Amino acid sequence: MTNTWLNWPDQQLVAEQIYNFFTNKKLDHYASSSLVTMAEGESSFRHDALGDKGKDGVAQAFGLYQIHWHPRGEAIFGGCRVDLRTFPPVGDQLQAIWWELNNPEHHALLMINTGQLPDPKTPGALLPRDAYTAGYMATRYYERPGAPGQAEKRGQRTIFWSDYFTNLEKANANI
Repeated sequence: MTNTWLNWPDQQLVAEQIYNFFTNKKLDHYASSSLVTMAEGESSFRHDALGDKGKDGVAQAFGLYQIHWHPRGEAIFGGCRVDLRTFPPVGDQLQAIWWELNNPEHHALLMINTGQLPDPKTPGALLPRDAYTAGYMATRYYERPGAPGQAEKRGQRTIFWSDYFTNLEKANANI
């Protein structure tokens, strides 16, 4: 499946690698799609992205998910020995994120994989789980970007990725 909306060919491969990594870890389709959205929003799928420069102009965030070295990167390094400041390969960065999601960010993992939003029309009721919800939860509970409106924006973008991977799976089944 080719896409002209990607800025460079490797982005598609990285998006698919991320999705496959998390589905192989038994996250559901929506949760895996949401973690693709997070990498797209944080780094445009660049494993060597630098961001969030401090007052001294030095980058504070590294890699696909723009993890700040202190304290998150240090915890990841202590837990699984992946130093995100060295821009390891995508697979190693995904292992680092998986470690983080299963350890200090375990609550975020639960919200990404099973969380539901309240139904605004019915007090006390929850909306059915969907791509938007997974993206919203991943943004709110895991990435926590500073820009306003990101949970809603990335929730919408996760619908795109969910549809993309659904269509890709259908295309691959017809080969």
